[in-house]
Amino acid sequence: MNIARISLMTLAVGVLAGCTFTVEADQEDASSAQNPPKPPGTFATPFPTAIGALDLVSATPAEERFKLPDGPHHKILGTQLTTFYQDVPRLKSFYATGAQAEVTDPKAAVDWLTAQDRERENPQTDWVYVGTGPLRGAASCRNTDDGTYCYWADADTVGFLEIPRGLAGKITESFAMIRSALEGEPAKSR
Repeated sequence: MNIARISLMTLAVGVLAGCTFTVEADQEDASSAQNPPKPPGTFATPFPTAIGALDLVSATPAEERFKLPDGPHHKILGTQLTTFYQDVPRLKSFYATGAQAEVTDPKAAVDWLTAQDRERENPQTDWVYVGTGPLRGAASCRNTDDGTYCYWADADTVGFLEIPRGLAGKITESFAMIRSALEGEPAKSR
């Protein structure tokens, strides 16, 4: 009971002083302390320990079947990595594969990658360009019976994101947030 009074009193004092805060902000601050900074636009370790409600399960060198091929408008530089995030209680997850790359034309690189993607069965949509957020470049996503698949490229990064059907509903809002978090911008929700 005293804890509730103290919390309410602290909130009231903060409001009177013109300060506001939220639990989400407190969680973001705690999360960012656990995630050392890296240059924005870098698909490399360290990756965030969580993105939204999903926790980092693994970040490993990409298996051959997940690797992105070089194309006429991009060349992969170094090791490709695959990250896997999961929220076990809600049965939600996603994985992303990406790498630093030399990209001469991000939109053409994304167009080429989507044209090569023949694995997806039962597409519900064509490839559609989506917002890329603060990191810019180009990105395109497609919904299928199994989920949503996205490719992105910018001047120095190429990546692929797979979001199973259960989480894919808000891809237009979540793609830029997920990509920004993976490449070094802080995640905005928890």
